[in-house]
Amino acid sequence: MSTHTLKEPEGIPSIAIIGSGPAGCYCAQFARKQWPTAEITVFEQLPTPYGLIRYGVAPDHQGTKTVIRQFERLFEREEVEFVGNVCVGRDLDFGDVAHAFDIVIDATGLPYDRKLDISVDEGCAVLGAGEMIQRLNGHPHHLASPGIALGPRIAVIGNGNVALDAVRLLCSGEADFEGSDVDDQALQRLRSATTTQIEVLGRSLAPQAKFDLAMLREVAARSGARVTARGLRVGDDDARTRCLTQLASATARGEQIEPGAGRVDVTFRFGVRPTAICHTDRGTEVHAIDHAGNPTETVCVDSVVTAIGFCREEVGRDAPADADWRGGNVFRVGWAAGHGGAIPVHRREARALVQEVARAVGDGSIALGCAGRAELRARTAERAVRFEDWRRLDAYELATTGRGRCRRKVTDLAEMVAIAKHGSAGVGVPSETHRRIRRAEVTAGR
Repeated sequence: MSTHTLKEPEGIPSIAIIGSGPAGCYCAQFARKQWPTAEITVFEQLPTPYGLIRYGVAPDHQGTKTVIRQFERLFEREEVEFVGNVCVGRDLDFGDVAHAFDIVIDATGLPYDRKLDISVDEGCAVLGAGEMIQRLNGHPHHLASPGIALGPRIAVIGNGNVALDAVRLLCSGEADFEGSDVDDQALQRLRSATTTQIEVLGRSLAPQAKFDLAMLREVAARSGARVTARGLRVGDDDARTRCLTQLASATARGEQIEPGAGRVDVTFRFGVRPTAICHTDRGTEVHAIDHAGNPTETVCVDSVVTAIGFCREEVGRDAPADADWRGGNVFRVGWAAGHGGAIPVHRREARALVQEVARAVGDGSIALGCAGRAELRARTAERAVRFEDWRRLDAYELATTGRGRCRRKVTDLAEMVAIAKHGSAGVGVPSETHRRIRRAEVTAGR
Protein backbone atom coordinates (compact mmCIF):
# COMPACT_ATOMS: atom_id res chain seq x y z
CA MET A 1 0.00 0.00 0.00
CA SER A 2 1.37 3.41 -0.91
CA THR A 3 1.59 6.31 1.54
CA HIS A 4 0.44 9.84 0.90
CA THR A 5 0.19 13.25 2.48
CA LEU A 6 -3.34 14.16 3.49
CA LYS A 7 -4.96 17.36 2.32
CA GLU A 8 -6.53 19.62 4.87
CA PRO A 9 -10.17 18.52 5.34
CA GLU A 10 -12.50 21.11 3.88
CA GLY A 11 -15.84 19.28 3.95
CA ILE A 12 -15.48 18.54 0.24
CA PRO A 13 -14.70 14.90 -0.58
CA SER A 14 -12.65 13.32 -3.31
CA ILE A 15 -14.84 10.72 -5.02
CA ALA A 16 -13.95 7.69 -7.13
CA ILE A 17 -16.73 6.03 -9.12
CA ILE A 18 -15.93 2.61 -10.58
CA GLY A 19 -18.02 2.08 -13.70
CA SER A 20 -19.25 4.62 -16.25
CA GLY A 21 -22.67 3.19 -17.02
CA PRO A 22 -25.91 5.00 -16.13
CA ALA A 23 -25.61 4.28 -12.38
CA GLY A 24 -22.06 5.62 -12.27
CA CYS A 25 -22.75 8.65 -14.44
CA TYR A 26 -25.87 9.58 -12.50
CA CYS A 27 -23.87 9.33 -9.28
CA ALA A 28 -21.28 11.69 -10.77
CA GLN A 29 -24.08 14.04 -11.85
CA PHE A 30 -25.69 14.20 -8.40
CA ALA A 31 -22.33 14.36 -6.64
CA ARG A 32 -21.40 17.35 -8.77
CA LYS A 33 -24.63 19.10 -7.74
CA GLN A 34 -24.00 18.25 -4.08
CA TRP A 35 -20.34 19.35 -4.15
CA PRO A 36 -19.70 21.80 -7.05
CA THR A 37 -15.95 21.80 -6.43
CA ALA A 38 -15.39 18.17 -5.44
CA GLU A 39 -12.82 16.09 -7.26
CA ILE A 40 -14.76 13.33 -9.05
CA THR A 41 -13.04 10.57 -11.02
CA VAL A 42 -14.82 7.85 -13.01
CA PHE A 43 -12.81 4.68 -13.67
CA GLU A 44 -13.85 2.39 -16.53
CA GLN A 45 -12.24 -0.88 -17.63
CA LEU A 46 -13.09 -0.29 -21.32
CA PRO A 47 -11.65 2.56 -23.43
CA THR A 48 -15.22 3.81 -23.95
CA PRO A 49 -17.64 5.39 -21.48
CA TYR A 50 -21.35 4.71 -20.82
CA GLY A 51 -21.27 0.97 -20.13
CA LEU A 52 -24.81 -0.42 -20.15
CA ILE A 53 -26.08 2.37 -22.40
CA ARG A 54 -23.52 1.66 -25.11
CA TYR A 55 -23.50 -2.12 -24.83
CA GLY A 56 -26.63 -3.21 -22.95
CA VAL A 57 -29.44 -1.16 -24.46
CA ALA A 58 -30.82 -2.89 -27.56
CA PRO A 59 -29.24 -1.38 -30.71
CA ASP A 60 -32.64 -0.53 -32.21
CA HIS A 61 -33.53 1.59 -29.14
CA GLN A 62 -31.51 4.65 -30.12
CA GLY A 63 -33.91 6.97 -28.30
CA THR A 64 -32.93 5.37 -24.99
CA LYS A 65 -29.25 5.88 -25.78
CA THR A 66 -29.65 9.65 -26.14
CA VAL A 67 -29.20 9.97 -22.36
CA ILE A 68 -25.51 9.86 -23.25
CA ARG A 69 -25.74 13.53 -24.28
CA GLN A 70 -26.37 14.72 -20.74
CA PHE A 71 -23.50 12.57 -19.46
CA GLU A 72 -21.14 14.09 -22.01
CA ARG A 73 -21.50 17.40 -20.18
CA LEU A 74 -20.11 15.81 -17.02
CA PHE A 75 -16.78 15.12 -18.68
CA GLU A 76 -16.68 18.11 -21.04
CA ARG A 77 -17.89 20.96 -18.83
CA GLU A 78 -18.27 19.86 -15.23
CA GLU A 79 -14.71 18.68 -14.61
CA VAL A 80 -15.53 15.07 -13.91
CA GLU A 81 -12.47 13.10 -15.00
CA PHE A 82 -12.90 9.96 -17.11
CA VAL A 83 -10.16 7.34 -16.72
CA GLY A 84 -10.91 4.65 -19.29
CA ASN A 85 -9.00 1.45 -20.12
CA VAL A 86 -8.16 1.08 -16.41
CA CYS A 87 -9.65 -1.91 -14.63
CA VAL A 88 -9.82 -1.56 -10.86
CA GLY A 89 -8.86 -4.94 -9.46
CA ARG A 90 -6.47 -5.64 -12.33
CA ASP A 91 -4.63 -2.45 -13.32
CA LEU A 92 -5.19 -0.78 -9.96
CA ASP A 93 -5.61 -2.52 -6.63
CA PHE A 94 -8.97 -1.68 -5.11
CA GLY A 95 -7.35 -1.07 -1.72
CA ASP A 96 -5.18 1.62 -3.25
CA VAL A 97 -8.24 3.33 -4.76
CA ALA A 98 -10.08 3.19 -1.42
CA HIS A 99 -6.96 4.62 0.28
CA ALA A 100 -6.57 7.45 -2.24
CA PHE A 101 -10.18 8.69 -2.25
CA ASP A 102 -12.48 9.79 0.55
CA ILE A 103 -15.44 8.03 -1.08
CA VAL A 104 -15.56 5.08 -3.48
CA ILE A 105 -18.77 4.13 -5.33
CA ASP A 106 -18.94 0.71 -6.96
CA ALA A 107 -21.11 1.01 -10.08
CA THR A 108 -19.68 -1.97 -11.95
CA GLY A 109 -23.04 -3.62 -12.58
CA LEU A 110 -23.82 -7.29 -13.16
CA PRO A 111 -21.96 -8.27 -16.33
CA TYR A 112 -23.02 -11.91 -16.72
CA ASP A 113 -26.25 -13.70 -17.50
CA ARG A 114 -27.64 -15.80 -14.68
CA LYS A 115 -27.50 -19.48 -15.56
CA LEU A 116 -30.48 -21.83 -15.53
CA ASP A 117 -30.61 -24.04 -12.44
CA ILE A 118 -31.81 -27.05 -14.43
CA SER A 119 -30.20 -29.87 -16.37
CA VAL A 120 -28.89 -28.79 -19.79
CA ASP A 121 -27.51 -31.47 -22.12
CA GLU A 122 -24.15 -30.94 -23.76
CA GLY A 123 -24.63 -29.90 -27.36
CA CYS A 124 -27.68 -27.71 -26.72
CA ALA A 125 -27.35 -24.18 -28.07
CA VAL A 126 -28.07 -21.91 -25.09
CA LEU A 127 -27.26 -18.19 -25.07
CA GLY A 128 -27.90 -15.53 -22.45
CA ALA A 129 -30.00 -12.59 -23.62
CA GLY A 130 -27.49 -10.17 -22.08
CA GLU A 131 -24.65 -11.68 -24.08
CA MET A 132 -26.81 -11.68 -27.20
CA ILE A 133 -27.52 -7.95 -26.84
CA GLN A 134 -23.86 -7.23 -26.05
CA ARG A 135 -22.81 -9.06 -29.19
CA LEU A 136 -25.31 -7.13 -31.30
CA ASN A 137 -23.88 -3.97 -29.72
CA GLY A 138 -20.30 -4.89 -30.67
CA HIS A 139 -18.97 -5.50 -27.15
CA PRO A 140 -15.21 -6.16 -27.43
CA HIS A 141 -15.20 -8.95 -24.84
CA HIS A 142 -16.96 -11.24 -27.32
CA LEU A 143 -14.61 -10.66 -30.25
CA ALA A 144 -12.55 -13.80 -29.61
CA SER A 145 -15.47 -16.22 -30.09
CA PRO A 146 -18.01 -16.13 -32.93
CA GLY A 147 -21.00 -17.03 -30.78
CA ILE A 148 -23.75 -19.41 -31.82
CA ALA A 149 -26.15 -19.42 -34.73
CA LEU A 150 -29.63 -19.50 -33.22
CA GLY A 151 -31.51 -21.16 -36.08
CA PRO A 152 -35.12 -20.57 -37.16
CA ARG A 153 -36.83 -21.97 -34.02
CA ILE A 154 -35.95 -20.28 -30.73
CA ALA A 155 -37.18 -20.56 -27.14
CA VAL A 156 -36.82 -17.49 -24.92
CA ILE A 157 -36.97 -18.27 -21.19
CA GLY A 158 -38.16 -15.35 -19.07
CA ASN A 159 -40.89 -12.75 -19.37
CA GLY A 160 -39.30 -9.49 -18.32
CA ASN A 161 -38.23 -6.58 -20.51
CA VAL A 162 -34.90 -8.19 -21.42
CA ALA A 163 -36.77 -11.24 -22.70
CA LEU A 164 -38.97 -9.01 -24.85
CA ASP A 165 -35.90 -7.15 -26.10
CA ALA A 166 -34.58 -10.50 -27.30
CA VAL A 167 -37.90 -11.46 -28.89
CA ARG A 168 -38.19 -8.14 -30.71
CA LEU A 169 -34.63 -8.30 -32.03
CA LEU A 170 -35.09 -11.88 -33.21
CA CYS A 171 -38.22 -11.10 -35.23
CA SER A 172 -36.93 -7.78 -36.62
CA GLY A 173 -36.33 -7.30 -40.32
CA GLU A 174 -33.60 -5.26 -41.95
CA ALA A 175 -35.80 -2.17 -42.03
CA ASP A 176 -36.20 -2.37 -38.25
CA PHE A 177 -32.46 -1.84 -37.81
CA GLU A 178 -32.35 1.27 -39.99
CA GLY A 179 -30.56 4.06 -38.09
CA SER A 180 -29.30 1.68 -35.39
CA ASP A 181 -25.77 0.88 -34.27
CA VAL A 182 -26.19 -2.90 -34.57
CA ASP A 183 -23.04 -4.88 -35.31
CA ASP A 184 -23.92 -6.39 -38.68
CA GLN A 185 -21.45 -9.27 -38.46
CA ALA A 186 -22.85 -10.35 -35.11
CA LEU A 187 -26.40 -9.98 -36.42
CA GLN A 188 -25.64 -12.13 -39.45
CA ARG A 189 -23.97 -14.77 -37.30
CA LEU A 190 -26.79 -15.00 -34.75
CA ARG A 191 -29.52 -14.97 -37.37
CA SER A 192 -27.87 -16.97 -40.11
CA ALA A 193 -31.29 -18.56 -40.67
CA THR A 194 -34.53 -16.62 -40.88
CA THR A 195 -36.45 -16.78 -37.61
CA THR A 196 -39.83 -18.48 -38.00
CA GLN A 197 -40.84 -19.51 -34.48
CA ILE A 198 -40.27 -17.97 -31.02
CA GLU A 199 -41.62 -19.65 -27.89
CA VAL A 200 -41.56 -17.38 -24.81
CA LEU A 201 -41.68 -19.40 -21.57
CA GLY A 202 -42.26 -17.64 -18.25
CA ARG A 203 -42.99 -18.87 -14.73
CA SER A 204 -45.33 -15.98 -14.00
CA LEU A 205 -48.92 -15.76 -15.12
CA ALA A 206 -49.76 -12.84 -17.39
CA PRO A 207 -50.88 -10.41 -14.62
CA GLN A 208 -47.57 -10.92 -12.78
CA ALA A 209 -45.29 -10.81 -15.85
CA LYS A 210 -42.49 -8.25 -15.51
CA PHE A 211 -42.47 -6.84 -19.03
CA ASP A 212 -43.86 -3.39 -19.81
CA LEU A 213 -46.90 -3.22 -22.04
CA ALA A 214 -45.01 -0.91 -24.42
CA MET A 215 -42.42 -3.65 -24.96
CA LEU A 216 -45.14 -6.14 -25.89
CA ARG A 217 -46.62 -3.68 -28.36
CA GLU A 218 -43.21 -3.20 -29.95
CA VAL A 219 -43.00 -6.93 -30.57
CA ALA A 220 -46.49 -6.98 -32.07
CA ALA A 221 -45.58 -4.01 -34.29
CA ARG A 222 -42.86 -5.97 -36.10
CA SER A 223 -44.15 -6.50 -39.62
CA GLY A 224 -44.02 -10.31 -39.63
CA ALA A 225 -44.97 -11.08 -36.04
CA ARG A 226 -47.99 -13.24 -35.25
CA VAL A 227 -48.56 -13.11 -31.48
CA THR A 228 -50.49 -15.77 -29.59
CA ALA A 229 -50.63 -16.65 -25.90
CA ARG A 230 -51.22 -19.77 -23.82
CA GLY A 231 -51.94 -19.88 -20.10
CA LEU A 232 -54.19 -16.82 -19.99
CA ARG A 233 -56.79 -17.28 -17.27
CA VAL A 234 -60.49 -16.57 -17.73
CA GLY A 235 -61.46 -13.63 -15.57
CA ASP A 236 -58.06 -11.89 -15.51
CA ASP A 237 -58.67 -8.27 -16.45
CA ASP A 238 -55.19 -6.76 -16.26
CA ALA A 239 -53.71 -4.71 -19.09
CA ARG A 240 -51.29 -7.43 -20.24
CA THR A 241 -53.99 -10.08 -20.49
CA ARG A 242 -56.29 -7.74 -22.41
CA CYS A 243 -53.52 -6.76 -24.80
CA LEU A 244 -52.46 -10.36 -25.40
CA THR A 245 -56.08 -11.41 -25.97
CA GLN A 246 -56.50 -8.64 -28.53
CA LEU A 247 -53.25 -9.60 -30.29
CA ALA A 248 -54.24 -13.27 -30.36
CA SER A 249 -57.60 -12.31 -31.85
CA ALA A 250 -55.89 -10.19 -34.49
CA THR A 251 -53.59 -13.12 -35.30
CA ALA A 252 -56.55 -15.44 -35.67
CA ARG A 253 -58.12 -12.98 -38.11
CA GLY A 254 -54.83 -12.67 -40.02
CA GLU A 255 -54.58 -8.91 -39.34
CA GLN A 256 -50.99 -8.75 -38.10
CA ILE A 257 -49.01 -9.73 -41.17
CA GLU A 258 -48.14 -7.10 -43.72
CA PRO A 259 -48.00 -8.27 -47.35
CA GLY A 260 -44.56 -9.65 -48.18
CA ALA A 261 -43.38 -9.75 -44.55
CA GLY A 262 -41.62 -12.86 -43.30
CA ARG A 263 -43.86 -14.59 -40.79
CA VAL A 264 -42.61 -15.19 -37.24
CA ASP A 265 -44.94 -17.04 -34.88
CA VAL A 266 -44.43 -15.67 -31.36
CA THR A 267 -46.16 -17.73 -28.67
CA PHE A 268 -46.20 -16.58 -25.04
CA ARG A 269 -46.56 -19.47 -22.59
CA PHE A 270 -47.41 -18.28 -19.07
CA GLY A 271 -47.20 -20.27 -15.85
CA VAL A 272 -44.53 -22.55 -17.30
CA ARG A 273 -41.35 -23.58 -15.45
CA PRO A 274 -38.62 -25.31 -17.49
CA THR A 275 -37.20 -28.44 -15.86
CA ALA A 276 -34.66 -29.68 -18.40
CA ILE A 277 -33.16 -28.86 -21.79
CA CYS A 278 -32.37 -31.99 -23.76
CA HIS A 279 -30.45 -32.67 -26.96
CA THR A 280 -32.36 -35.02 -29.31
CA ASP A 281 -32.45 -35.96 -32.96
CA ARG A 282 -35.37 -33.52 -33.37
CA GLY A 283 -33.35 -30.63 -32.00
CA THR A 284 -33.28 -29.01 -28.56
CA GLU A 285 -36.25 -29.94 -26.38
CA VAL A 286 -37.39 -27.78 -23.46
CA HIS A 287 -39.29 -29.80 -20.86
CA ALA A 288 -41.43 -27.89 -18.38
CA ILE A 289 -44.15 -28.13 -15.73
CA ASP A 290 -47.07 -25.89 -14.86
CA HIS A 291 -47.94 -24.33 -11.48
CA ALA A 292 -49.48 -27.57 -10.29
CA GLY A 293 -46.36 -29.56 -11.20
CA ASN A 294 -47.91 -31.23 -14.22
CA PRO A 295 -45.75 -31.73 -17.33
CA THR A 296 -46.56 -29.30 -20.12
CA GLU A 297 -46.16 -29.67 -23.84
CA THR A 298 -42.51 -30.18 -24.79
CA VAL A 299 -41.16 -27.34 -26.90
CA CYS A 300 -38.77 -28.38 -29.68
CA VAL A 301 -36.47 -25.65 -31.00
CA ASP A 302 -33.02 -25.08 -32.46
CA SER A 303 -31.71 -22.90 -29.63
CA VAL A 304 -32.59 -21.32 -26.28
CA VAL A 305 -32.10 -17.72 -25.18
CA THR A 306 -32.24 -17.21 -21.40
CA ALA A 307 -33.43 -13.94 -19.87
CA ILE A 308 -33.69 -14.74 -16.17
CA GLY A 309 -31.51 -11.99 -14.71
CA PHE A 310 -27.86 -11.17 -14.26
CA CYS A 311 -25.08 -11.99 -11.83
CA ARG A 312 -21.78 -10.56 -10.68
CA GLU A 313 -19.55 -13.45 -11.68
CA GLU A 314 -19.52 -16.02 -14.43
CA VAL A 315 -20.24 -19.61 -13.38
CA GLY A 316 -17.08 -21.71 -13.51
CA ARG A 317 -14.71 -18.85 -12.69
CA ASP A 318 -13.18 -17.88 -9.39
CA ALA A 319 -15.05 -15.25 -7.42
CA PRO A 320 -14.11 -11.80 -8.71
CA ALA A 321 -11.80 -9.53 -6.76
CA ASP A 322 -14.59 -6.98 -6.37
CA ALA A 323 -16.46 -9.43 -4.11
CA ASP A 324 -14.15 -8.19 -1.35
CA TRP A 325 -14.61 -4.49 -2.07
CA ARG A 326 -15.59 -3.34 1.39
CA GLY A 327 -14.85 -0.43 3.67
CA GLY A 328 -16.42 2.37 5.62
CA ASN A 329 -16.02 4.72 2.66
CA VAL A 330 -17.26 2.21 0.04
CA PHE A 331 -20.78 2.27 -1.40
CA ARG A 332 -22.56 0.29 -4.13
CA VAL A 333 -25.21 1.47 -6.54
CA GLY A 334 -27.41 0.08 -9.30
CA TRP A 335 -26.99 -3.53 -10.38
CA ALA A 336 -23.84 -3.80 -8.24
CA ALA A 337 -26.03 -3.12 -5.19
CA GLY A 338 -28.50 -5.81 -6.22
CA HIS A 339 -30.97 -3.28 -7.59
CA GLY A 340 -31.15 -2.04 -11.15
CA GLY A 341 -33.80 -1.92 -13.79
CA ALA A 342 -34.61 0.69 -16.41
CA ILE A 343 -32.40 3.77 -16.72
CA PRO A 344 -34.81 6.03 -14.75
CA VAL A 345 -34.49 3.58 -11.84
CA HIS A 346 -30.71 4.03 -11.92
CA ARG A 347 -31.23 7.78 -11.71
CA ARG A 348 -33.46 7.54 -8.63
CA GLU A 349 -31.11 5.16 -6.87
CA ALA A 350 -28.05 7.26 -7.68
CA ARG A 351 -29.74 10.32 -6.23
CA ALA A 352 -30.66 8.42 -3.05
CA LEU A 353 -27.12 7.08 -2.70
CA VAL A 354 -25.49 10.49 -3.05
CA GLN A 355 -27.89 11.82 -0.40
CA GLU A 356 -26.82 8.95 1.87
CA VAL A 357 -23.15 9.76 1.25
CA ALA A 358 -23.76 13.46 1.91
CA ARG A 359 -25.33 12.61 5.28
CA ALA A 360 -22.32 10.46 6.17
CA VAL A 361 -19.96 13.30 5.26
CA GLY A 362 -22.09 15.80 7.15
CA ASP A 363 -22.20 13.82 10.40
CA GLY A 364 -18.50 12.99 10.28
CA SER A 365 -18.93 9.27 9.63
CA ILE A 366 -16.53 9.60 6.70
CA ALA A 367 -13.20 11.28 7.39
CA LEU A 368 -12.05 13.55 4.60
CA GLY A 369 -8.61 14.58 3.45
CA CYS A 370 -7.35 11.85 1.11
CA ALA A 371 -5.02 12.83 -1.70
CA GLY A 372 -7.44 11.85 -4.46
CA ARG A 373 -6.57 11.16 -8.07
CA ALA A 374 -3.11 12.76 -7.82
CA GLU A 375 -1.93 9.73 -5.85
CA LEU A 376 -2.78 7.33 -8.69
CA ARG A 377 -2.22 9.50 -11.75
CA ALA A 378 1.32 8.33 -12.47
CA ARG A 379 0.24 4.68 -12.27
CA THR A 380 -2.55 5.13 -14.81
CA ALA A 381 -0.99 7.70 -17.15
CA GLU A 382 0.41 5.29 -19.72
CA ARG A 383 -2.69 3.14 -20.29
CA ALA A 384 -5.49 5.55 -19.41
CA VAL A 385 -7.89 6.72 -22.11
CA ARG A 386 -9.13 10.21 -21.23
CA PHE A 387 -12.41 11.68 -22.39
CA GLU A 388 -10.72 13.71 -25.12
CA ASP A 389 -9.14 10.45 -26.34
CA TRP A 390 -12.54 8.76 -26.42
CA ARG A 391 -13.77 11.63 -28.57
CA ARG A 392 -11.33 10.59 -31.30
CA LEU A 393 -12.71 7.07 -31.25
CA ASP A 394 -16.25 8.45 -31.17
CA ALA A 395 -15.58 10.54 -34.28
CA TYR A 396 -13.97 7.57 -36.02
CA GLU A 397 -16.98 5.32 -35.39
CA LEU A 398 -19.39 7.97 -36.65
CA ALA A 399 -17.36 8.71 -39.76
CA THR A 400 -16.77 5.11 -40.83
CA THR A 401 -20.27 3.73 -40.35
CA GLY A 402 -22.09 1.96 -43.15
CA ARG A 403 -25.31 2.81 -44.91
CA GLY A 404 -28.38 2.60 -42.71
CA ARG A 405 -26.37 2.68 -39.48
CA CYS A 406 -25.72 5.58 -37.12
CA ARG A 407 -22.38 4.18 -35.89
CA ARG A 408 -19.93 1.37 -36.61
CA LYS A 409 -18.39 0.35 -33.30
CA VAL A 410 -14.78 -0.73 -33.20
CA THR A 411 -14.74 -4.12 -31.46
CA ASP A 412 -11.03 -4.84 -31.01
CA LEU A 413 -9.64 -3.42 -27.76
CA ALA A 414 -6.15 -2.75 -29.11
CA GLU A 415 -7.60 -0.96 -32.13
CA MET A 416 -9.93 1.05 -29.89
CA VAL A 417 -7.01 2.27 -27.79
CA ALA A 418 -4.88 3.03 -30.86
CA ILE A 419 -7.61 5.18 -32.41
CA ALA A 420 -8.37 6.88 -29.11
CA LYS A 421 -4.72 7.76 -28.57
CA HIS A 422 -3.72 8.61 -32.13
CA GLY A 423 -6.90 9.13 -34.15
CA SER A 424 -7.30 7.55 -37.59
CA ALA A 425 -3.52 7.66 -38.07
CA GLY A 426 -3.32 4.97 -35.39
CA VAL A 427 -4.92 2.40 -37.68
CA GLY A 428 -3.71 3.64 -41.07
CA VAL A 429 -7.10 4.42 -42.61
CA PRO A 430 -7.29 5.87 -46.15
CA SER A 431 -6.80 9.63 -46.44
CA GLU A 432 -10.42 10.29 -47.47
CA THR A 433 -11.67 8.45 -44.40
CA HIS A 434 -9.23 10.44 -42.30
CA ARG A 435 -10.64 13.67 -43.76
CA ARG A 436 -14.21 12.56 -42.92
CA ILE A 437 -13.13 11.82 -39.36
CA ARG A 438 -11.46 15.19 -39.04
CA ARG A 439 -14.60 16.92 -40.36
CA ALA A 440 -16.67 14.98 -37.80
CA GLU A 441 -14.34 16.13 -35.03
CA VAL A 442 -14.52 19.76 -36.14
CA THR A 443 -18.31 19.64 -36.49
CA ALA A 444 -18.56 18.33 -32.92
CA GLY A 445 -16.28 21.10 -31.73
CA ARG A 446 -13.48 18.79 -30.69
